[in-house]
Amino acid sequence: MGVRKEILSRAYIVFYLFALSGLVIFGKVIKIDTIDRAYWVERGDSLTIKKQEVLAHRGNIYADDGSLLATSIPFFDVRIDLNSSAMAADSFFANVKGLSEALHRDIWPTKSVAKIEADLRKGYKNKIRHFLIKRNATYEEVERIRTYPLLRLGGYKGGLVLERKSSRLKPYKNLASRTIGRKDDHKDPVGLELSYDKKLSGVNGQRYVQKIGGSTYVPIDGLKNIEAEQGADLKTTLNVNLQDISEHALSQVLKEHEAEWGTAIVMEVATGKVKALANLGKGKSGYYEILNYGVGRLYEPGSTFKLATMMALFEDKNLDLDDLVNIGPGYLKVGSGVVRDSEKHPFTETTLLEAFAVSSNVAMAKLANHYFKDGDGPDRFFKYMRQFKLKEKTGVEIPGEPMPDLYSKKEREQFDSKKGTWSSIMSIPYMSHGYELRLTPMQLLAFYNAVANDGYYVAPRLGDNIQKSGKVIEDLSKNSKAVKIASDATIEKAQALLREVVLNGTGRNLISKDYSVAGKTGTTRINYSNKEATRKKYTASFVGYFPADNPKYSCIVVVNDPKKHAYYGSKIAAPVFKEIVDYCYATNPDLMQILNNKPMLAAADLRIPVFKVGYTEDLQNIFGYLGLKTRKSNFSQWSLIMQDTADFTLEPRIIKEEVIPNVVGMGLKDAVYILENLGMEVKISGSGRVVDQSLDPGLPINSKKIFLTLG
Repeated sequence: MGVRKEILSRAYIVFYLFALSGLVIFGKVIKIDTIDRAYWVERGDSLTIKKQEVLAHRGNIYADDGSLLATSIPFFDVRIDLNSSAMAADSFFANVKGLSEALHRDIWPTKSVAKIEADLRKGYKNKIRHFLIKRNATYEEVERIRTYPLLRLGGYKGGLVLERKSSRLKPYKNLASRTIGRKDDHKDPVGLELSYDKKLSGVNGQRYVQKIGGSTYVPIDGLKNIEAEQGADLKTTLNVNLQDISEHALSQVLKEHEAEWGTAIVMEVATGKVKALANLGKGKSGYYEILNYGVGRLYEPGSTFKLATMMALFEDKNLDLDDLVNIGPGYLKVGSGVVRDSEKHPFTETTLLEAFAVSSNVAMAKLANHYFKDGDGPDRFFKYMRQFKLKEKTGVEIPGEPMPDLYSKKEREQFDSKKGTWSSIMSIPYMSHGYELRLTPMQLLAFYNAVANDGYYVAPRLGDNIQKSGKVIEDLSKNSKAVKIASDATIEKAQALLREVVLNGTGRNLISKDYSVAGKTGTTRINYSNKEATRKKYTASFVGYFPADNPKYSCIVVVNDPKKHAYYGSKIAAPVFKEIVDYCYATNPDLMQILNNKPMLAAADLRIPVFKVGYTEDLQNIFGYLGLKTRKSNFSQWSLIMQDTADFTLEPRIIKEEVIPNVVGMGLKDAVYILENLGMEVKISGSGRVVDQSLDPGLPINSKKIFLTLG
């Protein structure tokens, strides 16, 4: 063989060896990519280590008394890592039966113990790293699972894997739901949850985790993790009970009159703290919180805006309440329109005080025409609107508050939709009685609140403070220095106007001998510009404050588009206002002092159930809460209330098991409780407290049936 052939033969051998190696490698690649693909993907995933964000626990939201309005509830996906390197085989086999029994008892009652044990053994044999026990387990369920055999050994020796999640919970369900807002992954945040999101969210942490299969990761100990910083808590100004009564009263009126939506807002006069913000709209399943109408909905306020017009007149021309205005026949032609009073009046000339009390549209239009229509009159009018804070947002912490739609001729030209809408003849007279302008209920209430607060404007607030671990770290309720919106003389006249509305005007149905109210009714035609409308639509409202002489709360009620029975503010909105006032006087000891501030306690004035019977401990708690003195002649479970000139005595009402008891004077619940515990069947008629019973007290219990008359 020549040298050349020998070299070629060796080259061929090397080539064939390379070709064979290439084929082997190519075959291996094909095998790995096809036959062994699942194995190697799982193996690769099992070795994946990454940083994982640890969500901070979101802070709670509280009412003014500490009641929980919103909180984050943790829940977990629970798994077992049956291939944990620290899990000993003898430990698994020693505990697998006990674990199966526990899982059958609490988690899988429809699976037999034998089936569960077989699945666990199979998972252990196949080295399953994410054996699912339960999805969305509660904290209490997890605590119980931690005690199970094997799992009680912990995350490594027992293989317990917990994937923590959280859900936002509102303990009071829909109460103030739109104001509290929401924060979840599926919808945009709203309300206080959005406004205070940064403070509530806290600071997320980081940890190193290893993927064990699917989308399941387990934490890795020994690596440097960053702990999450829990979010702060928000204490609001909302009062749960006042919110509840506001929503209830509003709901009843909306249902009765089949209205489109309504809002009721209660605010503390001196501080601007919003104690209730009810918003109900008509949906497919009834009335519930669809939108925050009180903060986000602009509407034409109608007659409730007349106070601003009168105050502008007082500030500009120093008019007096007894100055006269001629309202003629009850209508006034203004340009192409006609301003009308809603009711005919038995006079053609009256004082400003009476014209306001009876809510004369003609009087407002005439006064505005005379003083503000010509020359620099419109500029002066809007100057006072700005002075009264009616041309700016309140800044209340609910996203989406619009600017007031209260624009001059020059300002309207800046908006395409408003260009050419100003009329030198009609705009001022119509605006004077609440048309051709729009405000939110909150913006109008803040103005009335300033009048109640002797002219000092305080911005509405929903946040009281920020807390951590129960300690206040930031005070949110400190308003900036209150601004005086008008002179003392103007405010005194404005307060007199609002008192007169209730005493002798359109708000007479709010008169009570127990308390005083000041305010203004409003009835606004919504679709007045639609000449082809088949049905007139209205907005009914009432805004005011109480007590009239020393105001503690201001309140506004707006009901939009009532369709049945009535549409006047005095008939629809005022009753809601009155129910809120009644509740405040019935539950607020500070307001009760106004009722009880007399030299001698008298049963009729106190409205306390005198000569009635009740559970002794309950009676003592009630009298203690009211700050009234009581005496006990001797102790018994049940007591009869006896009153002398200044104190109350709790006389014992003895109940014996062997004789018919005396339940006259008791409430139905207490009477039924006593009688049924004695084995008697109770039949009732009437309502109220027990005024008569069919079987005389003290007789042996022979009959098992007793009839009670209530009254």
